[in-house]
Order: sequence, then structure tokens, then C-alpha cells
Amino acid sequence: MRYEFWLKQAVRFHPNGSYLATASADKTVRLWSVGDSKMMRVFPGHKGGVHALAFSPNGKWIATAGTHYSCIHMQRNVFF
Repeated sequence: MRYEFWLKQAVRFHPNGSYLATASADKTVRLWSVGDSKMMRVFPGHKGGVHALAFSPNGKWIATAGTHYSCIHMQRNVFF
């Protein structure tokens, strides 16, 4: 499946500026490398579109919120 730009709902930079996270209507959050534009990781788990996300100050967590019952997910160990 192609990851179309129009699916992205929110975009946030990692605190170190080297990574970017995108929230999407396809029920995922994706982590991208800014330097080479490669997708590093996909975080599935939402039952509806993801509309908001934020990194923790130390960059080890991503908090996400979506449309399905306004759920919030915390993803630990962002870098595998």
C-alpha cells in the first residue's frame, strides 16, 4: 500500500531533530529518518485514524490519540 501524503493527520519532530513521526488516517504512526527520508518503523494498534501525537522530552516515548473512543496509546522504546 502506498503511503499517500493526504493520509497524514499530524507531524512531529523527534527532540533530536533527526526523526519525524507522522499520524495517519490509515490507523498507524510512522517514524521517518529526516536525513535520508526512509521509513524506520510503523506503529499499528489504533482502531481508527490517528489525529495527534507527541514525543516525550527524552524521545523514548510517543503518545498518540485517535478517533476510536478518543484512545491514547503510549509507544515505548521508539527505536526498537
